[in-house]
Amino acid sequence: FIEANQIQYLQADNNSTDIHLMNGEMVTAFKTLKHFESVLPDPFVRIHNSYIVNADLISRIHLGNNTCYLKDSNVKLPFSKSYKERIDLIIDGISGGNYLEV
Repeated sequence: FIEANQIQYLQADNNSTDIHLMNGEMVTAFKTLKHFESVLPDPFVRIHNSYIVNADLISRIHLGNNTCYLKDSNVKLPFSKSYKERIDLIIDGISGGNYLEV
């Protein structure tokens, strides 16, 4: 078992999922990303066909490059245009509707 608050992001790998933890470890689960999308609570958000992210850990979103940056790490995750509405919701959550697009 893994505590959800210890998960940074999940990455699809064929029919398995790599779960990246806060401590730098990675655990492979033999379930699809779709499975995790249905069982993980907020703040986990699917942002790409291959990624689910803990939205509380996003420090910056670069709309031009379709990239999310995670707090206190060098991790950059792509998001796809098909999940852009979810990115907009994350931006609203982070900024409280008060943000600057640069």
